[in-house]
Formats: sequence, C-alpha cells, structure tokens
Amino acid sequence: MSKELEKAAALHKQANEILENTRKLVSDTKPDDLSSAEQDNLKQAQALYTEALMQDPTNYELYYNRSVVSDLLGFRSQSYHDFDAAIHYAPVEVKECLRHEKNARMMNEQL
Repeated sequence: MSKELEKAAALHKQANEILENTRKLVSDTKPDDLSSAEQDNLKQAQALYTEALMQDPTNYELYYNRSVVSDLLGFRSQSYHDFDAAIHYAPVEVKECLRHEKNARMMNEQL
C-alpha cells in the first residue's frame, strides 16, 4: 500500500470514530440545535475526510461519509455533491443502494 493510501486510511479511521461518536449524540438533532462541541467534532471529521480525499480521491466511502457529516452540519449542497461523487466512484453493486439512500434523503427534506 502506498504512503498516500496508508495516510488516507488512517485519516478515514480517525474521522469515522469522530463521526460515529457524534452521530450517537445527534441522531435526531437538527443542525441548528447542535451544541458547539458537536459542531466542532463534525467539522473536525469533515476536515479529516477532506484531507483523506486528497490522498485517495476516488474513495467512495470517504465521499459518502463526508456527505453524512455535511448533512448533519446543514450543508445540503456539499452533502449532495459528495453523495454524487460517492455514487460515481462506488462499485457497481453499491451504486444502487446509494441512489436509493439519496432519493430517500431528498424525499425527507421535502416533507
């Protein structure tokens, strides 16, 4: 494994830990209701995903996870952009699941 991919994997792991810990706390919370600490944690995870993507720019999981973080922070445009990138780079067997999830997100926003 190249140094870039090793670094991306380490960043991905670190960001995932932050995301999962924060996600447990904010599962039903709207972006405006996030505490300052929760927002800071999510912003840190977002920065780590961005840095990891610089090392591994075709990793669909990184785009997907950054999309989740952006959505939690209320950055809808960034979230959709990353979701589209995740779909683009995903293996064929994952693409359809991602498309369904994106459609579900869009439907929830319209309600």
